[in-house]
Amino acid sequence: TPPGEDLLGAIGNPDVLCSAIAGEAVGYACFGLAHLAKDAQARKRFGVAVTNDAAATPIGVCVAVASEAKHATDTRGAALVAAANACFECKEATAACEAAGGVAETFKLLKSKCDHEVKARAAGLLARLTTAPGSRGAATLRSAPGAPASLAQAAAAAAARTDKWASIERDNVVRALAGVLQGKDTTPETINEFLKRKGYELVLAQLPAPKRDLGSITAQSVCQTPANPPSANCAGNAAKIVLSALNSSDAEVRGAVADTLIQREGLERLVCALANYKEITVRKNCAVTLAKAMAARPAAKERVRELRGIEMITTLGDKLTS
Repeated sequence: TPPGEDLLGAIGNPDVLCSAIAGEAVGYACFGLAHLAKDAQARKRFGVAVTNDAAATPIGVCVAVASEAKHATDTRGAALVAAANACFECKEATAACEAAGGVAETFKLLKSKCDHEVKARAAGLLARLTTAPGSRGAATLRSAPGAPASLAQAAAAAAARTDKWASIERDNVVRALAGVLQGKDTTPETINEFLKRKGYELVLAQLPAPKRDLGSITAQSVCQTPANPPSANCAGNAAKIVLSALNSSDAEVRGAVADTLIQREGLERLVCALANYKEITVRKNCAVTLAKAMAARPAAKERVRELRGIEMITTLGDKLTS
């Protein structure tokens, strides 16, 4: 380290690493930025322009590298990891990433035919941009026609794969979609559009598939450990997406979503998740979603009763309301 300079100022300097990206050391620079972005103090510098060009922030450079197919897969992946790390609890970096087109570029990568590693890393950054407090990522995608449905399709495509990146991409895409379709800004029009595009059917597929007894899902089979269940985070976020729709102020919308649950074995999947996951947050999400569906449609209540889902909810009791 040169005299009078600390380690961050000499080696851990986003400006220095960004200048390296312009040369042959792009791969090393991106890996360095990914590690540097783990430091809380360094993150803020990712949103500061290296030159007078407002787009030339370290995080903006990372987004640019990730978007260019000419770079190696691990380099593009490292650039996306650097950006995602920098956005962690850092509003400056998050704002800079959005200004640099981070939402549009990661969304484009998910729809592209790029390597699975790049898609998984892009999904991770998009999940951060759609869930960070104060970020505009969720609103941007919510207002883009067909964007939420495209995310649901990306999750379904990842779920159908078996490579090592598939579950990472799936979890992050569903988390991003939960950020987009949660909250008071999710209007009945948005929900209806997502319904028309079969989005909720794809979301329900991100919940565990119950086992069957002679071809039918019964109160006994629904409690058996499902084959290849998604992660708890994935299931919990999928339930959140459906719950948000069932919280709509429009009774017709609530009924239409509940009908989808009835027709597409969504109730069975929710009860299966309620019975098999240990994480209380996941079970709570599933229980509340079931309760909302039962309130919207008597037929839903009857089916949940058949599966002994109401008994499960009652047994959990205080844990679900705490």
